[in-house]
Amino acid sequence: MYHPVTHERSSPAIMPVGLGDGMNTDVHMGGFYDAATQQNAFKAMTQMWHMDQYQQNYPTSDVKMTTAFPHPFANFAQQLSSITQNMRESPAPSKKKPNPVPAEMKDAAYYERRKRNNESARRSREARRQKEDVNQGRLQILEQENFQLKADLRRLMIEVERLKYLASVQGVQLQ
Repeated sequence: MYHPVTHERSSPAIMPVGLGDGMNTDVHMGGFYDAATQQNAFKAMTQMWHMDQYQQNYPTSDVKMTTAFPHPFANFAQQLSSITQNMRESPAPSKKKPNPVPAEMKDAAYYERRKRNNESARRSREARRQKEDVNQGRLQILEQENFQLKADLRRLMIEVERLKYLASVQGVQLQ
């Protein structure tokens, strides 16, 4: 099964039977989705409110068509389209161009400042990597817990259905 966050394929052998299909285990960090996910969401939403798909299931002679009540997803799809369009149009923030320091201004204090700045940047990068490693570990633990909870839920739902069946076979009325 492909995992969208780690971009790895997991072995189907580690997944309990029946949980790999139909159960969404995607994790999106910070509420941001990649462009493909946004495009798929938009396609799904537009498919949900297309009237021609609605009409395929019902005879048109029995249904009076009216525009007084727009489909509830129409506004959402419009907003989603607007958001994704704005994301495509906005350019990425440009990086500030470095201002080279003239050779006559490069004294001992300048080199000391550069040395301190380089060390600070190195420490900052290391701290960021460490945070990312911690977050990755937490993510894996939470994904595993989520997977286990879904397996427990599936097992309990099957147990409830089994008990309902047994009750109906024995003629017990459930509330």
